[in-house]
Amino acid sequence: MRQLRWFLLAGLALAALQQQVLLQRPPHLRKLESSTVTSGPAALSVEFSRPMERTSVAKDSQLKPALAHQWLGSGNLLRLLLNPGQTITAPLEVVLGGADQRGVALARQQFWWDPRPWLVVVSPGPQGDQLELLGRDGQWRLLSEAKGPITSVEPLGNGAGIAFSTSGGRTEETWLLELNQQATFQAKPQPLAVQGVKRLLDSPLTFSHFSSNRTGDLLIQWGAPGFARSFTTLIQANGQRRRLDLDASGTAQLLPGGGALIAPEADGLVLSNLPGHPPRRQFLPGSRDLSSVCPTGGRALLTRRWPDYRQSVELLEPGQPPKQLWIGSDAVMGTACERSGDRIWLLLTNWDQATNSQTPRVLVLDRSGVVQNQRELKGWELEMRSGFALDPTRDVLLLALRNPKEPFGRAAELQASTLELKIIPKPIKQAFWLPAQ
Repeated sequence: MRQLRWFLLAGLALAALQQQVLLQRPPHLRKLESSTVTSGPAALSVEFSRPMERTSVAKDSQLKPALAHQWLGSGNLLRLLLNPGQTITAPLEVVLGGADQRGVALARQQFWWDPRPWLVVVSPGPQGDQLELLGRDGQWRLLSEAKGPITSVEPLGNGAGIAFSTSGGRTEETWLLELNQQATFQAKPQPLAVQGVKRLLDSPLTFSHFSSNRTGDLLIQWGAPGFARSFTTLIQANGQRRRLDLDASGTAQLLPGGGALIAPEADGLVLSNLPGHPPRRQFLPGSRDLSSVCPTGGRALLTRRWPDYRQSVELLEPGQPPKQLWIGSDAVMGTACERSGDRIWLLLTNWDQATNSQTPRVLVLDRSGVVQNQRELKGWELEMRSGFALDPTRDVLLLALRNPKEPFGRAAELQASTLELKIIPKPIKQAFWLPAQ
C-alpha cells in the first residue's frame, strides 16, 4: 500500500509539473491562410496555439512595405486585414510578435506573404489547347496539354486546382488539374506545383458546366448521350460526391461563401442550400441571371432581360428588392464589384450593323448607379468565352480581347480606377484568375 501511494503521489506530482511546464510554454504559430476576397485588397488569417492579446499582436507586428492594416478577431484566431485603396506589387514581409493573454511573448515569426492571384490562360498548342500560367518572373509556364479544344474552365475557389472540359467532337470529357501552392513562405517563393490530372466524370458527356466556391467545392452540370435531361454532381473539397436533384433551366452557380447555390428556373432565380445545411428555398421572380457576387455584405449583381430586348443590371441587397443600376440596348457581357458594391464595373458590347462589328465598353458605377467613368475599347472585340473579374490586390480587371484581323485573342488588364488598358502579348482563347492560397 505504501508503494502504491508513493507511485500515485509521484504520478500526481509529475502531472502537476507537466501542467506548469505547458502553462509557461510560449505560444506558437499553427496555421496561416491567405484570402483576397475581403473588404480590402487581401487578408491573412492567423491561428495561434493559445488565445492572444490582440492589441499586443497589433503593436509588436510589422508589415513591409508598411501598408495600412488592422487586426481583427479574438482568442487564438486573428485576422490581418489590409485597408482599402492600396495595391500589392510584390510579396509582403510579415513579422509577427506580441503576447498571449497570460502575458507570455510569442517568439517572433518572420515570413513572406504574396496574395496576388495567378493569371492562367487557355492558349492554342501544337496538339490542342493548353493551360498556361504567367509566373511572377513574367515567364509563361505550361500546366497541362489537351488533345483537342478546351471548352470550359473553372479554377477552384481555394486555389487547389483547375477544372476543365475537353471536346472530342460530339462529346466532352471533364478533368481536374490538381495544384499545390502556398501564398506564405519562409525564405523564397515556392513554385506552384502540378500534382497531376484526373478525370472527374467517367462517361463521355454531351455538355458540362462548372462552378466553384471559396471552400473549393465544385458543381458540375452535365448531360450524357441518350438522356433528355441534365444531371448535377457536387464534388466537395474533401472529395465526397453527391448527386443533386436540381431542376434548373440554365447554369447554376455556387455562392462564394459556401453552403448554397443559385439557379435559374422558368420564372425566376432560386436560392437553395446545399445538402448538409438547413433546408432553404428563396425565389426571385423575373427573367434574371446571377452575374457576380460582391465580396462582402451578401450583395450580388443580377442581369435582367426585358421583352423589348434591352438588358439591365440590378444590385441585390439582403432584405431589399433588386435596385436597377443600368438599363440599355447593349449586351451585358460581365460585371464585377468591390467590397459591398462600393464600385461596380459593367462590361458591355454593342453590335454595329453598318460596320458589321462590335465595340466593347466598360462603365464604372457607384452603388446608386451613377456613372463615374467609362471607356470604349475601340479596335477590339471580346473573346466571348472569357470572363470579367477583379483582382483586388492590384486593383485591375481581367478580360480577353481580340483584334478582328487576328485568329486569337489577348489577355488584357484594365486598371479599375483609370481604365488604362494593358495588353499581354500572347495568343489565347480564355483568361482567368487562379486564387493564391
